[in-house]
Amino acid sequence: VEQVAPQARVLQRYGGGWRIEEQLEGRQALLSVDEPEVFGWYGALHDAEVSLEAEATPWPDAADVELRVVTDSTATLRVRCVLEPRLRCRRDDGPVLRVRTGGLSLAFDADTFAERRLTDVRSEDVRAIEVLAGPADPGVLRQSTQLDLGVWRLDAPVHPEGDAALDGVQLETLLGTLGGLRAEAWVDEAADRGALRRIRVEQVPRRGLDAELVVELLPECVVRVSGHRPARVSAGVCETLGLDLLVRWPLQRSLDLARGLELTEGGQTTRLERRGEAWAEADGSPAPRANAWLEAMHARTAARVRQGTPPSEPRWHLHVLPGRGTAYAFEGDARWARLEGAPWFYALDEEDAASDGDGEGEDDEGDEDAPQEAAPE
Repeated sequence: VEQVAPQARVLQRYGGGWRIEEQLEGRQALLSVDEPEVFGWYGALHDAEVSLEAEATPWPDAADVELRVVTDSTATLRVRCVLEPRLRCRRDDGPVLRVRTGGLSLAFDADTFAERRLTDVRSEDVRAIEVLAGPADPGVLRQSTQLDLGVWRLDAPVHPEGDAALDGVQLETLLGTLGGLRAEAWVDEAADRGALRRIRVEQVPRRGLDAELVVELLPECVVRVSGHRPARVSAGVCETLGLDLLVRWPLQRSLDLARGLELTEGGQTTRLERRGEAWAEADGSPAPRANAWLEAMHARTAARVRQGTPPSEPRWHLHVLPGRGTAYAFEGDARWARLEGAPWFYALDEEDAASDGDGEGEDDEGDEDAPQEAAPE
């Protein structure tokens, strides 16, 4: 592939690979480039979606990008493109075509074909994962898990549900993403930026790979991996790297397995016992308001788990008597929940809070002795 404009250089196959030939400081330079990246770039050009222009538009004398592609059959294809006001191209002397594929890279240089794979981790080789706070977000909770005889064990934070507090789906999703991080663009100016979070992976050592891998997530979906330039990753990868290891339903499992509860809310305390699928007061009388509150909290999800003190004073307390083990308690309000006295908390999803009970300050026309529902501010 000969690039005539914007800068003259040639992408050429040689032996078992590819290289770029260009003039640098008056000398002919040869730069080897990564073959998979070459195929990816050419494949994107080959598969680009185009359509005929609806209206005839003038074609300039000089194109912004001009490529001449020589195939195995020695046929030469001439592709010329203009970038403004929209991307349009012509093949040889054919009609003007509008390129509808976004983000297409036409002009190339050595960076276009730089190796973009940032990590090479096999999920079966991973032995431990740890999420740590970065200087740009000290509120990230330290979460740590290790693989023990095929079972992921929760090391931190301390949780009464133990390993069951881990979200297996999110853990596997994170592992899959860490296995093959790929740069979408290089962001060299991010070399000194503070990270939001750090993800440390312990793996079985393999030839050429360290036993420990650290991936730092920076603002604007930029990652830093040891041995590589800072790189921007896709929005989906960025979202996955921001996942927590704990389950997103803070109270769900506790409520499902509890044999007794004590709910304190709005100055009222109600002791509850399980009666089939519902909860009743200790004397056997129905507890409709308490059941409605528990049903709402059962479905509440957490957007994040955060290190530190919650943003407000607790408005409810829930003591849980599990089917097995020692009793423990939760506390919270409409926006957060935590294990009572813990140095971290679940920041609850706000869309859930919007539909969770009556607003604060509204008159409660129900039973004055029944616990009031937690409500948004």
